[in-house]
Amino acid sequence: MLPLILILLPWLVFPSQENLPADTTAVFAEKRIALSFSGSDSFIPEESQLNLAHSTGIDLLEISEVTLFENVQADSFSILLNTPIHFPTSFELAATKTEIVSTIHRHYREAQELFPDRIIAVNTFNFPAETKPDFSQLSADIADSLFSVINTPLYFRSAYNQPPVLPAGFSFTSGYITPATIDAGISTPVVHFLPSENSRQSLEALEELFSQTESFSESIIIIPAEWLFNRIEQQPELEYVFSSYIAGNPIPFPLPAETPPRPITNWSVVLLFFIWASFVIHFRYQPVYTHSLSRYFLNHTFFVKDVMEHRIRNATPGLILYAQHALLTGLFLYVSSEVLVSNIGLAALSHHFSNFLIEGHELISLFFLGVFTALVLQTVSILWIYAFNKKLRFFSQVLNLYCWPFHLNLVVVTFLVVFNLQGSADVWVLSVSLVFGIIWFLSFNIAAIDSARFLDKFKVTNILVTVGFHILLVSFFIWLFLNSPDIIEPLQLAISLP
Repeated sequence: MLPLILILLPWLVFPSQENLPADTTAVFAEKRIALSFSGSDSFIPEESQLNLAHSTGIDLLEISEVTLFENVQADSFSILLNTPIHFPTSFELAATKTEIVSTIHRHYREAQELFPDRIIAVNTFNFPAETKPDFSQLSADIADSLFSVINTPLYFRSAYNQPPVLPAGFSFTSGYITPATIDAGISTPVVHFLPSENSRQSLEALEELFSQTESFSESIIIIPAEWLFNRIEQQPELEYVFSSYIAGNPIPFPLPAETPPRPITNWSVVLLFFIWASFVIHFRYQPVYTHSLSRYFLNHTFFVKDVMEHRIRNATPGLILYAQHALLTGLFLYVSSEVLVSNIGLAALSHHFSNFLIEGHELISLFFLGVFTALVLQTVSILWIYAFNKKLRFFSQVLNLYCWPFHLNLVVVTFLVVFNLQGSADVWVLSVSLVFGIIWFLSFNIAAIDSARFLDKFKVTNILVTVGFHILLVSFFIWLFLNSPDIIEPLQLAISLP
């Protein structure tokens, strides 16, 4: 029946049967639910749980770690094999095509030994950079290479509820549905459902998803196995809901009582308040700082003269600004990432930059990465200016010259936090981020030029080895960043993921 439907309804996500490299009829049989063991590799089902699932009508398992099922009796289930390739970029697909094909083939052989003749489809990769123009061709090339060693339908797991492309050689694409995206609808009969922490909200979304799949004659909903078993344990009547859906007679969901939302601490606001509090206390109890703050911006020449002639000797204001800006940099990375990058995008960042970010704690990792980076760069900048200017005899001098522009970034980050709270457009966040970088960049150049004016000779040479080399160095790193696909493409992927 399926080949006929596919011929008559070419607008479906699936290509026509004659274009498929392998028979996909066994994959689809009206309404099906698959249990996914791909998101929680530590969860191993008990035999009673699998028996319960089978009695409900569930006959599909999506598995990533094959070895975890060596001692599990799952003979009653067909297998969707999920290969361990996550967040591939276009650069990776092109540069490591041979390795990708080899990895998928090896994983397939291991699974065939444990599940002989029961693998009905292979997921080649999870959440790829599918919006890139070259993705279709690159993935089609990989699929073509795989068909020489694997005679099984291929699919990939999209990050979108309505996947934008279906490359040649792929039998279908799995959409990605959460309670937050269910209202946008689906365009593919195969979807991964990711519940939220709110059980009632998740069940309402799943009920709506059941309703939306009614528009397809055949569909597969892939649900995290651990979550489903936990829900049935707490609500045994859900067993009948799932069995009725699979039988083609959907019934309303029994919903648990509404739970009040837990209060959420907005750590960006807390940290910003702490930084502003340190500024107010500093301004209130440091008389020298109070008088110098306005002079730097309104009477800059006299401020620089006082610093260079050591009439402003106190290093405390500079040290406080030094520490404040390090915290501001961490907060800047935290908030800008929270605005521009989704949860799945953060997972992509920790996957590609695992040496810097902790999986599941990406935002806090970015905060500490920002603090550490700021401390290193600020220290190098201060030593750089100090080492090439003989008129700078005290670290307090270069501290006060270099750190004073950082007051502006306190205002910039405050706007960034406000934009985040208001849900402002990304373009505003990007604009504020650009201003933050420009202020930091100019702080070094202004401090180097201010101090060079007091040299008796070699002023131009001093400016060349400080400001000139600084501009060249920053330009080089920007060029290197933009021309390093192993860096720029993961960042682009993380920002683009919904």
